[in-house]
Amino acid sequence: MNLPDGWFSNENIREYRRLVEKIPQGGLLVELGVWKGKSLCSVADIILRKKIRVIAVDTFKGTDSEGEAHKFAKEFNLREEFEKNIKNFFGEFALVGTDIKIFEMTTNEASVLVKEEIDLLFIDAGHTYEDVKQDIENWYPKVKGTIAGHDYSQNWKGVIKAVDEKFGSVKVMGDIWSKPKIDILCYVSTCNRTDTTLPLTLVSIAMQTLKPDHLIIFDDNKERRNFNDIEVYQYCFKLLYEKGITSQVIYGEQKGQHHNHEKANTMSFTYNWRIDDDEIAEPTCLEELFKEMKDGVGAVGGLVTQPVVENLSNINPPSGVIPNIQWFNWDGEPREVEDLYSSFLYLPNIVHFDLRLSSVAHKEETMFTESFRYKGYKLIVTPKAKTQHFRSAGGIRSGQGEEMFKHDEQIYRAWTVFRKLGKKLYVLNNGIGDHYMFLQAITPEKDSVIACCYPEILKGYNTISIAEAQAIVDIKDYDIYKWCVQNNWKGTLIDAFKKLYEDIS
Repeated sequence: MNLPDGWFSNENIREYRRLVEKIPQGGLLVELGVWKGKSLCSVADIILRKKIRVIAVDTFKGTDSEGEAHKFAKEFNLREEFEKNIKNFFGEFALVGTDIKIFEMTTNEASVLVKEEIDLLFIDAGHTYEDVKQDIENWYPKVKGTIAGHDYSQNWKGVIKAVDEKFGSVKVMGDIWSKPKIDILCYVSTCNRTDTTLPLTLVSIAMQTLKPDHLIIFDDNKERRNFNDIEVYQYCFKLLYEKGITSQVIYGEQKGQHHNHEKANTMSFTYNWRIDDDEIAEPTCLEELFKEMKDGVGAVGGLVTQPVVENLSNINPPSGVIPNIQWFNWDGEPREVEDLYSSFLYLPNIVHFDLRLSSVAHKEETMFTESFRYKGYKLIVTPKAKTQHFRSAGGIRSGQGEEMFKHDEQIYRAWTVFRKLGKKLYVLNNGIGDHYMFLQAITPEKDSVIACCYPEILKGYNTISIAEAQAIVDIKDYDIYKWCVQNNWKGTLIDAFKKLYEDIS
């Protein structure tokens, strides 16, 4: 059966099908602007299979600003044409029950009537800046899943302007834009594995049952190569695109993977999934990690094991050795742990990677995940999320000297001892006047520690030097002026100190 006439390309259909597949069983799809129903008919099989409810909003009079394109609406009964196509693809009784409702009115009028939470809102009505902006403002508060729309292209600059003003950045596939209320960034920091395991990692990401929304490859190779010139990556990027995952390559600073992790950590995604460049995630890995990302959980890891020939499931570690439970195959319920290893899903911008570590970044994930616990979040390992670790030659840590590992171990030991004491740390790496301002803002706890430049101002408190503080934390996190700039602070310095330490605590 041929689809109705319309402006939906094959590329649009492929992306729309991906978005509709994400709607849960019995969920709600709202289309603003339906024309003859081509977009709805292109996903009819998904809607019927998942019993998705549909609200179709259109005046069926066309749009005056698109007169030539919408000439049909002036000369024929557009609603009659729409209903005929819906019956052809959904069945004779599709419009009789409650599965597909037609709101023949403006999108503004319909926004007042629709009270339900929407799993997918698709905007394809008026294409002027004012129309799209109004539709986003009226409907976005009702969206619990994904907001999306058509014609994000240079032919419709008003669409681009309205969308970018609201969301900053959106996923664009063809000329369909989308922004989920919950979005997942997957990223890989790679070095010296371009010709070995990295392509396997990328394919495993593409084949996940729960797809990440975006993939970033942080390229820390000393020899810069254009991935698009390498045949296997041409296939990888095509596969990712086909699966609805946008991707990009960002050149790293070659300072260690923790610098790449921190860049990803500060991007505007709901969740981040980090995976190493010699790991192959099994298809349900991300889906299983996401299931355990519940309230109060900061990060979730799975099992990261090496492939074996014989059956070594539920292997017992050597007597007296306390292993990382992520290294062994086991069954059962998820467990709460003290830290996570290698690959895990986490809440970004809650805690930060310690950039004082050397380029080998020894203990980077341990310090990062332990920081969640110090902030009151749980760390979980689920045995249902599985990743195969090929441990290939190369990697960011290859060829690094022993001194770097010793350096990082010293930082970690000083950091963890202080953290386990449970003391509050204040850092005043600034002028004498700022010390007085701090005391007006904060009343330090009796057992707290204050790293400062003028200890005579803080008599009676437990003070240490700035150099001692540098062995415990990254003191840039405590820079009051940096915090003011980052937060566009307009208030007093006293109030800034209060807010800074609320954020750090």
